[in-house]
Amino acid sequence: MMNLLKYCVMLCVFFGAAGAKANSFAVNKMLGRGINLGNMLDAPSEGEWGVTLDSAYFPLIKSKGFNSVRIPVRWSTAARMDTAAPYKISPVFFARVKWAIDQALKNGLVAVVNVHHYNELFENPDAHHDRFVAIWKQVAPLFKNYPDSLVFEVLNEPNTKLTMSKWNALMLETLDTIRHSNPKRCVIVGPAEWGGTGGLSALTMPGNDRNLILSIHYYFPFTFTHQKASWVKGSAQWDVAWTGDYFEKKSIEDDFEYAAHYARANKLPVYIGEFGANKGADMASRACWTAYCSRLFERFGFSWSYWEFCSNFGVYDPEARKFRDTLVSALMNSDKGILKAAAPKLKTGPSLLWNGNFSLGKQRWSLALSGARAEDTVMHGAYYLSIQDPGPLSYSIQLTQAGLSLNKGARYALSFDAWSKAPKTISAKVQDVEFFSSYMAYKSVPLSTKKRHFLKVFTMAQTRSDCRVCFEAGGIDTIGISIANVALCPLDMAK
Repeated sequence: MMNLLKYCVMLCVFFGAAGAKANSFAVNKMLGRGINLGNMLDAPSEGEWGVTLDSAYFPLIKSKGFNSVRIPVRWSTAARMDTAAPYKISPVFFARVKWAIDQALKNGLVAVVNVHHYNELFENPDAHHDRFVAIWKQVAPLFKNYPDSLVFEVLNEPNTKLTMSKWNALMLETLDTIRHSNPKRCVIVGPAEWGGTGGLSALTMPGNDRNLILSIHYYFPFTFTHQKASWVKGSAQWDVAWTGDYFEKKSIEDDFEYAAHYARANKLPVYIGEFGANKGADMASRACWTAYCSRLFERFGFSWSYWEFCSNFGVYDPEARKFRDTLVSALMNSDKGILKAAAPKLKTGPSLLWNGNFSLGKQRWSLALSGARAEDTVMHGAYYLSIQDPGPLSYSIQLTQAGLSLNKGARYALSFDAWSKAPKTISAKVQDVEFFSSYMAYKSVPLSTKKRHFLKVFTMAQTRSDCRVCFEAGGIDTIGISIANVALCPLDMAK
């Protein structure tokens, strides 16, 4: 009898007692360590991308100790949803999604269901506004009586023409739609500009909804995580290892220091909805990067969901029907020793930039504006940018210096001083002009009124002669910024 009582209590904790809903921090803890069931229901048609959802996957995932699954769903194809009002979702596809959610819950896994790959919305948000909202007008009521262990995610990686301001407005409207039938269900929301840390500062979260979880996706350094990825232009030439040295780790930690600050300021738990390194990277590097990210997220108190189960990034080989134990171990071990790294002594060569100290005014530096208004000048040895209209996107305002040649396998340090009229976030990166791929992580640089020195270190994935240093300050606010003493130096690390 006592064992039966304990079992009932466990079920109530997992599935949520009737009339009581867990708060977002409790649900985020339930999400814990998760896995994405990617390239399945988010493909244009299931199986088109080489993998199909199988009921056997759910107990397999549970057997390895994972707590949750994220189920990416592409609702928006014509075969799955009408293209004309009232935009009815196919009952057959609805049943398939419901089956997947039920399989997760049946196996003791928390389930996250989202809207994924709505590419038409990203290209024409005004034309697809009503159709997108219609998805949640149908999905939310269907699952209104499901337990806390089902979590909604509004939209995966808003991007392109679904700008920061448009996404903020659409997100708030969609949340209101969901709340009509699910007033207390936990809902996951992420920033525009592909869901990464770079878009966080422009994300406007409703202060009166305490059942929200902040989502962040992370794939940096991109030239490492997406090398040889067939869908990424130029990646066939990338060849990057990730050894877990001090600067590699510090680069990732810096990104999430800002994310943690944003979450604390907004009283939100954090869910890393996607992170992973695809099969183009060597397995030792993938495991090292994955283990470091996983333990770092946990140190910050974040839940996470690895991308993904059994495709290009997969922890499971569906043909051999076995797990890739090296990756599983990297995700699931609890050894915090990987978080440690001693700072080496640095020796830098001369800067590759010309006029990095602005002693010759703005020479060699270019200010590019796209839907924004700003004026720049140099005074007291610093570049000053006055912003009248930030434009819709972070890259609506760019300060760049191009024409730089960087060599494959070489390590470089980008350093600069920066400050602002009031607290503000900008980005700083080194990228190529052809593909605009950043060689370093998409760097959110938090500025204050106090002058601070920043140092970013990266390794080149390929030799390029068309590189540029780029600072972005658009899409957020009109707070002015100052930048000084910019240098891009070859780097040697003393043993």
